[in-house]
Amino acid sequence: MKNRIVTLLVVITGMVLVTACDDSDDAPPPAPVKVFATAASYDGNFVGAGGAFPSGLDGADDACTTAATDAGLTGTWTAWLSDGVNGINAADRIFTGGRPYELVNGTVIAANFTDLTDGMLNAPIVIDENGNAVPQGFSTWTATAVDGSYQGVGTCDTWASNDVALRGRIGYADQTDARWTDAGGGNTCDQFNRLYCFADAVSP
Repeated sequence: MKNRIVTLLVVITGMVLVTACDDSDDAPPPAPVKVFATAASYDGNFVGAGGAFPSGLDGADDACTTAATDAGLTGTWTAWLSDGVNGINAADRIFTGGRPYELVNGTVIAANFTDLTDGMLNAPIVIDENGNAVPQGFSTWTATAVDGSYQGVGTCDTWASNDVALRGRIGYADQTDARWTDAGGGNTCDQFNRLYCFADAVSP
Protein backbone atom coordinates (compact mmCIF):
# COMPACT_ATOMS: atom_id res chain seq x y z
CA MET A 1 0.00 0.00 0.00
CA LYS A 2 2.82 2.35 0.90
CA ASN A 3 4.53 1.71 -2.44
CA ARG A 4 1.28 2.49 -4.28
CA ILE A 5 0.99 5.86 -2.50
CA VAL A 6 4.57 6.79 -3.42
CA THR A 7 3.96 5.86 -7.04
CA LEU A 8 0.78 7.95 -7.11
CA LEU A 9 2.63 10.97 -5.70
CA VAL A 10 5.32 10.63 -8.36
CA VAL A 11 2.71 10.52 -11.11
CA ILE A 12 0.89 13.56 -9.72
CA THR A 13 4.15 15.47 -9.37
CA GLY A 14 5.04 14.67 -12.95
CA MET A 15 1.65 15.96 -14.11
CA VAL A 16 2.19 19.22 -12.26
CA LEU A 17 5.62 19.65 -13.83
CA VAL A 18 4.22 19.02 -17.29
CA THR A 19 1.48 21.55 -16.69
CA ALA A 20 4.00 24.14 -15.53
CA CYS A 21 6.04 23.63 -18.69
CA ASP A 22 2.96 23.99 -20.87
CA ASP A 23 1.98 27.26 -19.14
CA SER A 24 5.42 28.72 -19.87
CA ASP A 25 4.86 28.29 -23.59
CA ASP A 26 3.13 31.66 -23.94
CA ALA A 27 2.22 33.40 -27.18
CA PRO A 28 4.90 35.70 -28.61
CA PRO A 29 4.77 39.35 -27.53
CA PRO A 30 2.69 41.68 -29.72
CA ALA A 31 4.42 43.07 -32.77
CA PRO A 32 5.70 46.61 -32.26
CA VAL A 33 4.43 49.64 -34.12
CA LYS A 34 7.19 50.88 -36.40
CA VAL A 35 8.14 54.58 -36.46
CA PHE A 36 10.47 56.66 -38.60
CA ALA A 37 11.32 60.25 -39.42
CA THR A 38 11.08 60.97 -43.12
CA ALA A 39 14.26 61.34 -45.11
CA ALA A 40 12.56 64.05 -47.15
CA SER A 41 11.43 67.43 -45.88
CA TYR A 42 8.19 69.22 -46.73
CA ASP A 43 6.75 72.70 -46.47
CA GLY A 44 3.50 73.22 -44.56
CA ASN A 45 1.16 72.48 -47.47
CA PHE A 46 0.19 68.80 -47.64
CA VAL A 47 -3.07 69.25 -49.53
CA GLY A 48 -1.61 68.04 -52.82
CA ALA A 49 -2.33 68.84 -56.42
CA GLY A 50 -5.82 70.16 -57.10
CA GLY A 51 -6.74 70.49 -53.43
CA ALA A 52 -7.83 66.86 -53.24
CA PHE A 53 -7.92 66.66 -49.44
CA PRO A 54 -10.28 68.47 -47.01
CA SER A 55 -7.22 69.22 -44.87
CA GLY A 56 -3.56 68.50 -45.21
CA LEU A 57 -3.54 65.55 -42.78
CA ASP A 58 -4.46 63.08 -45.51
CA GLY A 59 -1.71 64.48 -47.69
CA ALA A 60 0.81 64.12 -44.86
CA ASP A 61 -0.29 60.53 -44.30
CA ASP A 62 0.15 59.90 -48.01
CA ALA A 63 3.68 61.33 -47.80
CA CYS A 64 4.45 58.89 -44.97
CA THR A 65 2.99 55.89 -46.78
CA THR A 66 4.77 56.78 -50.02
CA ALA A 67 8.10 57.12 -48.20
CA ALA A 68 7.57 53.78 -46.47
CA THR A 69 6.51 51.98 -49.65
CA ASP A 70 9.49 53.31 -51.59
CA ALA A 71 11.72 51.97 -48.79
CA GLY A 72 10.15 48.51 -49.00
CA LEU A 73 7.99 48.85 -45.87
CA THR A 74 4.42 47.60 -45.97
CA GLY A 75 1.18 48.73 -44.39
CA THR A 76 -0.43 52.12 -43.97
CA TRP A 77 1.38 54.97 -42.24
CA THR A 78 0.16 58.01 -40.34
CA ALA A 79 1.87 61.34 -39.74
CA TRP A 80 2.21 62.53 -36.13
CA LEU A 81 0.28 65.76 -36.77
CA SER A 82 -2.60 67.55 -35.08
CA ASP A 83 -5.18 69.85 -36.66
CA GLY A 84 -6.74 72.16 -34.08
CA VAL A 85 -9.21 73.78 -36.46
CA ASN A 86 -10.84 70.43 -37.14
CA GLY A 87 -10.34 69.17 -33.57
CA ILE A 88 -7.99 66.34 -34.51
CA ASN A 89 -5.20 65.23 -32.18
CA ALA A 90 -2.17 63.25 -33.32
CA ALA A 91 -2.85 60.76 -30.51
CA ASP A 92 -6.25 59.97 -32.03
CA ARG A 93 -4.68 59.12 -35.36
CA ILE A 94 -2.16 56.43 -34.41
CA PHE A 95 -2.47 52.93 -32.94
CA THR A 96 -2.67 53.13 -29.14
CA GLY A 97 -3.58 49.55 -28.28
CA GLY A 98 -0.75 48.69 -25.92
CA ARG A 99 2.01 47.68 -28.30
CA PRO A 100 5.56 49.03 -28.10
CA TYR A 101 6.84 51.58 -30.58
CA GLU A 102 10.18 51.04 -32.26
CA LEU A 103 12.25 52.55 -35.04
CA VAL A 104 12.67 50.62 -38.28
CA ASN A 105 16.13 49.51 -37.08
CA GLY A 106 14.58 47.86 -34.00
CA THR A 107 15.35 50.54 -31.40
CA VAL A 108 12.46 50.80 -28.94
CA ILE A 109 11.36 54.39 -28.30
CA ALA A 110 8.44 53.59 -25.98
CA ALA A 111 6.98 50.48 -24.35
CA ASN A 112 3.37 51.53 -25.03
CA PHE A 113 1.26 54.61 -25.67
CA THR A 114 1.46 55.77 -22.06
CA ASP A 115 5.23 55.59 -22.28
CA LEU A 116 5.20 57.42 -25.62
CA THR A 117 3.31 60.37 -24.14
CA ASP A 118 4.83 60.62 -20.64
CA GLY A 119 7.32 63.34 -21.58
CA MET A 120 10.39 61.15 -22.13
CA LEU A 121 11.18 58.78 -25.00
CA ASN A 122 13.52 55.83 -24.48
CA ALA A 123 15.42 56.88 -27.62
CA PRO A 124 15.11 59.72 -30.14
CA ILE A 125 13.37 59.26 -33.50
CA VAL A 126 16.48 59.73 -35.60
CA ILE A 127 16.17 56.90 -38.14
CA ASP A 128 14.49 57.39 -41.51
CA GLU A 129 12.40 54.93 -43.53
CA ASN A 130 15.55 53.46 -45.10
CA GLY A 131 17.15 52.75 -41.74
CA ASN A 132 19.63 55.60 -42.10
CA ALA A 133 20.46 58.10 -39.38
CA VAL A 134 19.15 61.62 -40.00
CA PRO A 135 21.16 64.75 -39.20
CA GLN A 136 21.05 66.12 -35.69
CA GLY A 137 19.10 69.28 -34.96
CA PHE A 138 16.52 68.93 -37.71
CA SER A 139 12.92 69.84 -37.04
CA THR A 140 9.62 68.08 -37.72
CA TRP A 141 6.12 69.42 -38.20
CA THR A 142 3.88 68.34 -35.29
CA ALA A 143 1.56 71.00 -33.73
CA THR A 144 1.28 68.41 -30.97
CA ALA A 145 1.88 68.54 -27.22
CA VAL A 146 3.72 65.77 -25.43
CA ASP A 147 0.44 64.04 -24.50
CA GLY A 148 -0.50 63.75 -28.17
CA SER A 149 -3.09 66.54 -28.18
CA TYR A 150 -3.21 69.64 -30.35
CA GLN A 151 -0.63 72.04 -28.99
CA GLY A 152 -2.64 75.18 -29.69
CA VAL A 153 -0.34 77.21 -31.95
CA GLY A 154 0.42 76.79 -35.61
CA THR A 155 -0.86 74.27 -38.15
CA CYS A 156 -0.10 76.10 -41.41
CA ASP A 157 -3.84 76.57 -41.96
CA THR A 158 -4.68 72.90 -41.29
CA TRP A 159 -1.48 71.81 -43.09
CA ALA A 160 -2.76 73.31 -46.30
CA SER A 161 -0.54 76.37 -46.73
CA ASN A 162 3.09 77.29 -47.30
CA ASP A 163 2.42 80.97 -46.67
CA VAL A 164 5.40 82.71 -45.09
CA ALA A 165 2.97 84.70 -42.92
CA LEU A 166 1.76 81.52 -41.16
CA ARG A 167 3.56 79.26 -38.72
CA GLY A 168 3.56 75.57 -37.82
CA ARG A 169 4.57 74.15 -34.46
CA ILE A 170 7.61 71.85 -34.56
CA GLY A 171 9.53 69.24 -32.63
CA TYR A 172 13.18 68.16 -32.70
CA ALA A 173 13.80 64.53 -33.56
CA ASP A 174 17.13 64.30 -31.76
CA GLN A 175 15.45 65.08 -28.43
CA THR A 176 13.91 62.58 -26.02
CA ASP A 177 12.13 64.98 -23.66
CA ALA A 178 8.97 66.94 -24.53
CA ARG A 179 10.88 68.77 -27.27
CA TRP A 180 10.68 65.72 -29.52
CA THR A 181 7.14 66.85 -30.32
CA ASP A 182 6.84 70.35 -28.84
CA ALA A 183 9.97 72.45 -29.12
CA GLY A 184 8.16 75.76 -28.66
CA GLY A 185 7.70 78.48 -31.23
CA GLY A 186 7.55 77.10 -34.72
CA ASN A 187 8.66 77.67 -38.29
CA THR A 188 7.06 79.71 -41.01
CA CYS A 189 5.07 77.47 -43.31
CA ASP A 190 7.34 78.02 -46.31
CA GLN A 191 10.16 76.22 -44.51
CA PHE A 192 10.88 72.53 -45.00
CA ASN A 193 10.65 70.09 -42.10
CA ARG A 194 10.39 66.32 -41.79
CA LEU A 195 7.49 64.20 -40.52
CA TYR A 196 7.24 61.48 -37.89
CA CYS A 197 5.46 58.49 -39.42
CA PHE A 198 3.75 55.72 -37.42
CA ALA A 199 2.78 52.37 -38.94
CA ASP A 200 -0.41 50.49 -38.39
CA ALA A 201 -0.05 47.80 -35.75
CA VAL A 202 0.59 44.93 -38.16
CA SER A 203 3.27 46.42 -40.39
CA PRO A 204 6.57 44.49 -40.26
